[in-house]
Amino acid sequence: MRYGRALLILIPVALLAGAALAEEDAGPAAETLLDERCTLCHGLDRVDAVQTDAEGWNTILDRMVTYGVRLDEAERETLLGHLLESEEE
Repeated sequence: MRYGRALLILIPVALLAGAALAEEDAGPAAETLLDERCTLCHGLDRVDAVQTDAEGWNTILDRMVTYGVRLDEAERETLLGHLLESEEE
């Protein structure tokens, strides 16, 4: 009976830990995306100088895609979230 209770506690904890790791492995981190995609054409100082909201960043990302930047939907959401968080700092 002791082991049954322990398993009831450990299994959900293990599942949550696995889910957290899976989220981290879902795609490139925002910093990596900035380094690999944005700095091909300009420095990060140009990105840092922009002060805008979600709509403004989406407009900028749309323009960058027309210039040839490749971002899938998940990468775009990751990058957008990072850019918006950077605005708050």
